[in-house]
Amino acid sequence: MPSKLRQLLPYGIVVFLGYIGFSLPLPVLPEMFLNSDRSILPTASAAVRTICLGLVLAAYPSGQLIGSSLLGLLSDRWGRRKVLLFSLISTAVGYGVTAIAIALLSPLGIFGGLFLSGLAEGNVAIAQAVIGDISEKAEKVSHFGWINLCACVAFIIGPLLGGLLVDPKNSSLFSFSTPFWVGSLMALSAFLLMWKFSVETKKPLEQPVTLSQRFKENWSNLPLRRSYFANFLLYFGVYSFWTCVPIFLERTFNFASSNLAYVMAYESFFFAVGLFLLVRPLATKAKPFRLTGWAGSIFALLLLIIMIPATPLGLFWTIPPIGMILALLMTNAAVMVSNAAGEHLQGQAMGTLQSVQVSAGMLVGVLGGLMAALKPGLPLFAGALMAGIGGYLLLKKERF
Repeated sequence: MPSKLRQLLPYGIVVFLGYIGFSLPLPVLPEMFLNSDRSILPTASAAVRTICLGLVLAAYPSGQLIGSSLLGLLSDRWGRRKVLLFSLISTAVGYGVTAIAIALLSPLGIFGGLFLSGLAEGNVAIAQAVIGDISEKAEKVSHFGWINLCACVAFIIGPLLGGLLVDPKNSSLFSFSTPFWVGSLMALSAFLLMWKFSVETKKPLEQPVTLSQRFKENWSNLPLRRSYFANFLLYFGVYSFWTCVPIFLERTFNFASSNLAYVMAYESFFFAVGLFLLVRPLATKAKPFRLTGWAGSIFALLLLIIMIPATPLGLFWTIPPIGMILALLMTNAAVMVSNAAGEHLQGQAMGTLQSVQVSAGMLVGVLGGLMAALKPGLPLFAGALMAGIGGYLLLKKERF
């Protein structure tokens, strides 16, 4: 294995384990709130349960909004490895709190546990900063694609495993809390892996720089600001797909957790296909910002198409192109930011990128629940509009 991939391997495995922990509960939350037979809010109306679900879905990205940028900034100052170890322990605690809150039927406790997990979650941003530390520009697409592949495989395994772990038919020990306990175990496993096998990739600073100086430098960089804004618009659409398609399917076709898990795994499989068929071949054809623009525009159209079929069988042909175009969009959106940031700003830039992306997710969580209470497909219309604007702005820029 090439030496650079050896350096990235522990971080890639951490991303893999982290995304399994993150994706385990995704097919669980809609059923936990919306299913009239198993809801933790059995006496509440369907509209109230949908709004509560939206708020809970916003908890994790709300924590990430604050934590990702700060952890990335601290990793520039203290090193990638040390900050990541701290974040993994805190993530494990957050999932444990969530599991206990579910057992106590406490929506507020669930929100708090997921918020803590999101606050501590910095593994993707730090792994991306490691790529910036060790990669030449020509290597970045390949290395970012490799990290995304780790996340993609996790998104195949995680939802399927979550659907199994929540079904009491599989074991009398299984409940809505089980996936969160497993998520906590995944974070602890990642901590042990990093402790044993990772190496520090951040080069020591020649001159000490204060946190306020680094923050100011990050936001005074015009290409970075433009990239952050485009990512916000595009990820509003991405999070609309991730968080609101399960609501749409539950409300439209009465999908259970296991059905939603299969849909997520199916999309993740085609995400992996897109990494090989689209991302690498197209990397030599156009600059990252232009590829991101085209991907965002096509993704907006696909979000509208997914609502056309009147039966669940339509998912067999609407989901594959979404998975493939997301691979192109997400990889090049990250490369675009990394290229705009200097070598010394990689940690903060990638952390800020994650904060910007999840701020879109937080907004989707709040507004998506409200819009879905009016009409299940409304959040997807909004996501398509925002992604379309983001793609258009990137394509209109001659230099970004």
